[in-house]
Amino acid sequence: MESCRELGAAGLAAGPCLRDDEVVADPHLAARDMLVEMARPDGVEQPVVFPNNPIRMSGVPDGPARRVPWFAEHTDEVLRADLALDDVALFELREAGVIV
Repeated sequence: MESCRELGAAGLAAGPCLRDDEVVADPHLAARDMLVEMARPDGVEQPVVFPNNPIRMSGVPDGPARRVPWFAEHTDEVLRADLALDDVALFELREAGVIV
């Protein structure tokens, strides 16, 4: 933080590089609702924390419409819709290690 102050005093834009635990605990981000907590779909009680949209406009609701997807959560859905793959093709791709 001291280096940020010194760089700022010299006319240079600077900001701290925070660890994830520091970001989550940052009062500035909390006051501006910059972090959103959503329930996990896998039953784990600890919520998922992710950045909120920094752009705020009147008449537009704050916050995300839904949570961010898990890794590979929509793989089957996307491959069925975009490539017209069926269960057999998806199974074969998984067996070959092409998709998870």
